[in-house]
Amino acid sequence: MAEWDDNTKAQVKKIPLLTENAGPRDPKEKWDARLKQLLGGVYIVNSINRINSPKRL
Repeated sequence: MAEWDDNTKAQVKKIPLLTENAGPRDPKEKWDARLKQLLGGVYIVNSINRINSPKRL
């Protein structure tokens, strides 16, 4: 597998790691915290993609 270039590494470092270890069968508070972290990460990835995507006419 080829090495990642510096730009790709910088983009990946912007995505937060999930720290809450919970699933849907765990207590609601832990699962809600996990979902909040997950959705926050999705939001950040989406923001990065919007910034780096080519502009449409």
